Amino acid sequence: MAEAMPGRKGSGIGIKDVERRCPISWSGLSHTVSLRGGRSKTIVSKVSGHCDPGQMMAIMGPSGCGKTSLLDLLGGRVGSGTTSGEILIGCKQHPANIRKIVSYVTQEDSLLTCYTVRETLRYASRLAAIPSKAREEAIQ
Repeated sequence: MAEAMPGRKGSGIGIKDVERRCPISWSGLSHTVSLRGGRSKTIVSKVSGHCDPGQMMAIMGPSGCGKTSLLDLLGGRVGSGTTSGEILIGCKQHPANIRKIVSYVTQEDSLLTCYTVRETLRYASRLAAIPSKAREEAIQ
């Protein structure tokens, strides 16, 4: 589920303000990494999309097509390479603290398979140290 929360007026976007939620949109998003030998490879090329608050979105494609790389770009989890394009949360440009306000559930079975979807989300939100009231509202 993709969700982002705006901050107080003039303070940028913050996780503490959960009353209003904003859509996440991206356009012309590309990411290129450097390879050995001075070569480079574009791993995400001119991707655009939109996700409303509370909306669940599936990103599907064959292995190696850039699904996880796209999610890493949207969540501010890319450490190297060159990124171009635009990411907006609400109508604001990609904030520096995006890792605190955007997250996703990975496909790996790193959690116990006996958990329900709700229990898995609750467990992941506890690991992310999301306050209990905000956590329960987001899970519901």
